[in-house]
Amino acid sequence: MDFFSHEDVALLHQYADQEHKGTTTAKQVEQTLAWGVWEKTRYWAQQLAEELAADGWVMECRRSVVKKAGKTKRQADGRQRMRRTFRHYTWAKIYREEDQGRQIFFTVGVDGLKQELVLKLDCMRTGSKGLDERLVARFDNYLQCETAAAHWQRLSMPELTKWNWKHLLSASKKFIEQHRTHYEAAQQFTWQGADPVRNRLARICWNTLGWQRPSGAEGKSTAVGSHESSSFAGFGAEEWLFNFERLLQGYHYGFLQPLNTGKERSTYEGQTFDIRLFTRNESTGTYFYAGRIRNAIVLTAQERQEAELAYKRKKWYTTMEDDLVAVGASGKIDMGEFAPGPFNLRFKPEDVERPDTDDGLLLIDNIEDWSRSQRYVLFHDFAPLTPGDLSPVGIRHVALKPAVGSPIQQRTRQTQARLIELEGLHDQVQEKLIKQLKKEFPGDLIAREACIMPDKKRLDVVRERANGQQVFYEVKVLPTLRACIREALGQMLEYAHWGNNDLSEELVIVSYHAPTTIAKEYLQKLVDKYGLPISYQQIPLSS
Repeated sequence: MDFFSHEDVALLHQYADQEHKGTTTAKQVEQTLAWGVWEKTRYWAQQLAEELAADGWVMECRRSVVKKAGKTKRQADGRQRMRRTFRHYTWAKIYREEDQGRQIFFTVGVDGLKQELVLKLDCMRTGSKGLDERLVARFDNYLQCETAAAHWQRLSMPELTKWNWKHLLSASKKFIEQHRTHYEAAQQFTWQGADPVRNRLARICWNTLGWQRPSGAEGKSTAVGSHESSSFAGFGAEEWLFNFERLLQGYHYGFLQPLNTGKERSTYEGQTFDIRLFTRNESTGTYFYAGRIRNAIVLTAQERQEAELAYKRKKWYTTMEDDLVAVGASGKIDMGEFAPGPFNLRFKPEDVERPDTDDGLLLIDNIEDWSRSQRYVLFHDFAPLTPGDLSPVGIRHVALKPAVGSPIQQRTRQTQARLIELEGLHDQVQEKLIKQLKKEFPGDLIAREACIMPDKKRLDVVRERANGQQVFYEVKVLPTLRACIREALGQMLEYAHWGNNDLSEELVIVSYHAPTTIAKEYLQKLVDKYGLPISYQQIPLSS
């Protein structure tokens, strides 16, 4: 392969950003450039990638020299010819294979207008794979603050006559090795810990029942054509997203509208994502963070079919349709609307994280910080909040005269969430608890739905030791662990101590939620400060 010549670079300058006239066709121009300067750019990148292959570096080079195609133009002979403009540059990307989705890379190429060869650290700024403008701003900010040298290194035409492939490859390799730390730091600064492939952000329909069943028209979008609007069914299949009554081999089969549009129906099949969710109350215009689903697996066509057959066999569709009737919907699961069916992902209940609030929602003060678009698509997730930020922060105190319209009061008014317990889910947790207790305490008596007399108060589970001491277990399956503890605590204290005798000295709150650090600390504080014999036990649904 001959080295770059002045003619190679001049061709780019000749054809750049101008409509080519005369007898030479656009195809001939492309061939001339492709087999000249473009092919040499590819060779440059290939040789460089081979030099760096041991460290995981790869190359990618665009072949097309057409920058854009415009409207057709009628020529003098009456024929129409499409206008084309050509790139005044060539470029190839050099990046570590593991960083492919981050769209930050070194580039090597030729600038025809400035008549020079270029090496630089850059990012994808335009096109379908282009980074969001906020990510581009972060990247540029890093370069401006940290390393102008890595941003651009030029080799002009007068200098080029003194070079050959050996010298160019040696200088290019040295450039990348010298600035590798900036390449890595720019990745981190730009993405701020997010995984561009696995971490995603999605909008879901509004729901006031914790996405355990359809909640009706309240707060739904009224936009024409929206799957939430009354012009459709007035509900989204996402409304069962956190209903864990119906599990298949430990997995909950759910639906996300962002996986139900256009190419997303097939593009993501079989892939696994960590998806953060946000929602909008149309009535108030406010947005809320609704939780994260880790290890969410997008279903293949076969998996969808198997789930549908299982739901039909178990008559689960009937209960879903009853839920629709209860909120005034048609009572029919519209397979056409939710094509190719009301399932497009699966996950384990234990992989769901909800904000540590009473209703599992957290007000988003500025949706622009999360996403510039509020469409129902699967976004790359680089929202600013981290898991540690997803709970109310600050020093807790009692405000005897809270300011009117304080954030807490405002958020409560706007969510209007109603906490409900799903009977089927409650029964699942209760059955699993009994099996576990019988296995763990084979000598104890395990009673389900024991009754306190004469009050006729029912206890979910009672374990009686050989010495007659009893342990009370109260099962709660509300949307958040905080709500479960709140509902169970007063109830259990009443059951154990209301009246003239103490029936139990050990109380256990039970749910499927994973115990959080703050919940553990809270319960331990109740034990240490007040001597309450209270503890928490998780019963995973998928086990």
